[in-house]
Amino acid sequence: MRTALGRVLGLGSARSGTDDFVKDRIRAVMLLVLTPYVIGTGILLFGRPFDEVSVALRSPLTGLPIGVFIVFSILHMRLGMQTIIEDYIHHAGMKLALTMLNIVFCLTVGVACTFALARLLL
Repeated sequence: MRTALGRVLGLGSARSGTDDFVKDRIRAVMLLVLTPYVIGTGILLFGRPFDEVSVALRSPLTGLPIGVFIVFSILHMRLGMQTIIEDYIHHAGMKLALTMLNIVFCLTVGVACTFALARLLL
């Protein structure tokens, strides 16, 4: 079902769309489960002394879900923004620049969040 122009230009399926789609949906479902838990934890720990928050986050039932939430939300954010860039930016140079900025931004936010969580745990 490919057009003649598509065959000549080599346009078509990259054979990874379904895999990306499934992984994105799994991350979305995990975030759907983790988000209320992280928000509830934040509400419960809001205004508490630093020592009490640190002790609460050292528990695997609290610290681990927050760490997983950070990783999944950063991945979900990066892939969502990547999709927007690919769909709406048509200039190749601008698309490359925005893709690189997206990666750098997500890495920066991910490292900062992970560092903050690790600092609270230690």
